[in-house]
Amino acid sequence: MLRVCGLWLSFARFLALVLGLGAVALVNGCGGGSSSPASSSGSGGSAGGGATTPTPAISSISPATMTAESGALTLTVTGSGFLSTSVVQVGTTAEPTSYISATQLSAIVPATQLASGAQLAVAVVNGSVSSGSSTPNYLRVDNPAPIIASVSPTSEVTGAASPVITVTGTGFVPTTVIHVNGSERATTFISSTQVSLALTAADLSVAASLSLTAVNPAPGGGTSATATEAVVASNPTPASPIGRPHNQRLEPTKQVPPTRAMPASMRLRLSQSPSTLTRDTPPSTLTWMHPHRPSFLDGRSPRGAV
Repeated sequence: MLRVCGLWLSFARFLALVLGLGAVALVNGCGGGSSSPASSSGSGGSAGGGATTPTPAISSISPATMTAESGALTLTVTGSGFLSTSVVQVGTTAEPTSYISATQLSAIVPATQLASGAQLAVAVVNGSVSSGSSTPNYLRVDNPAPIIASVSPTSEVTGAASPVITVTGTGFVPTTVIHVNGSERATTFISSTQVSLALTAADLSVAASLSLTAVNPAPGGGTSATATEAVVASNPTPASPIGRPHNQRLEPTKQVPPTRAMPASMRLRLSQSPSTLTRDTPPSTLTWMHPHRPSFLDGRSPRGAV
């Protein structure tokens, strides 16, 4: 009897052990099954392993157009799919971006990117995902219409060696080109109010009046009113004795035809030498030469002044 009781006791313990292990396995199995999907879902949301980064889309930008040389610009971008880490890209440059909401961003575009007329593509980038793959949006930068106020110097002489002309006005951009008589000249941009150019030998080949215009290309742009540059002839060597160097004698002696005021036998001779006869030259001395009365160089002969 005692032996039978011992067997039942051992069996009962064995059964309890088996049932306990089964219960633990069942609990672990249920807990692991429910926690595995949760773990997978949680890692996808936080680490992005299973989450999809939204593709940003732009519906409008403001302003959509502006004038070159207007300074830095605050660009407002409206659309969808924006994140706090979204970046606005203008052209190929990522601009400093402020997150306003999931549908709006703002960015600062520096003046250096807006110095000349252009069509700049605008996109929003979320990490590796860009709105640029959809319908592109553009910021149009229009060139201003140029105006010439003055040209310096106002004249040049024929034959001058490539003189540089400075043009002052408004609305000049790095792509401004000065035309001389309708032909382009290499133009150097100095500022929005000043450019310079070098005239060619052809421009200065003859005395004339040159027509200068400033041209800004599209978008925007235009052609200025005409300004003029005078080309004057250089001073030639005088053909007359007036203006000759002081070390040249006046040869031959000037013979003045007789007039009614003097006897036919008299001759008029200019006796000033060496000298330069100009408007500022002191009165020249006239020596009256008479065939029957010798003339002297000591001042005793009749003299007059012109």
